[in-house]
Amino acid sequence: ADHLDHLACAVAATAPNWTVELYDEALGTATIIIMPEDADDEIGPTYFVHREGNAFCLDQLHWDSYSALGRFEHLGDVARAVRPKLLSQSLTAATPTSMTIH
Repeated sequence: ADHLDHLACAVAATAPNWTVELYDEALGTATIIIMPEDADDEIGPTYFVHREGNAFCLDQLHWDSYSALGRFEHLGDVARAVRPKLLSQSLTAATPTSMTIH
C-alpha cells in the first residue's frame, strides 16, 4: 500500500489523468499498474512495477509489445524513471496532430 501511494502521488503530479492501481495475484505477487485514461495506447503505454528479489522492475506494454525498461534498487528511482515518460506522453497528447493554417 505504501508503494502504491508513493507512485500514485508521483504520477498525479505529472499526469493527473493516468491511473495507478494495485493488482495482487493469488500467489501473493503484487504489481502496480500505471496506465493512461481508458488504457488507450494512443495516449501512451501501460507501465508495470513489480519486485524481483530486492529490485523493483519497471516494464511497459504498448501496442501489444511488452518490454523491460529497467531494474531499480529503490521505489523513488522508479518514480524518477517514469516521470519524464509520463510528461512526454502528456505533452504529446496535448499537441494537435495537425494544424490548419489560414
